Amino acid sequence: MIVLVFALLGAAISGQKISSSNVKTTVAGTSTLHDWTMTSQQGTFSGTVAGNVINDIKYTMNSKTLKSGKSAMDNNAYKAMQADNSQP
Repeated sequence: MIVLVFALLGAAISGQKISSSNVKTTVAGTSTLHDWTMTSQQGTFSGTVAGNVINDIKYTMNSKTLKSGKSAMDNNAYKAMQADNSQP
């Protein structure tokens, strides 16, 4: 009985783990030529909720999943982000 109480108490104190693979990311900016936006529908998110605080946040997204709809701009962005050198 005591072990069960401590186990439940420990779970309540440490928080609830959350995760999602349904992530949408939008990156927007301005260049000397125009405003731009790139969007990705891929990525993963995880963290731990304790009360109204989220701790241990981890977000992962492959940079080449960001798309602007303009391949030349995408390639320039990937070069600036060093996407070919990124770890998966």
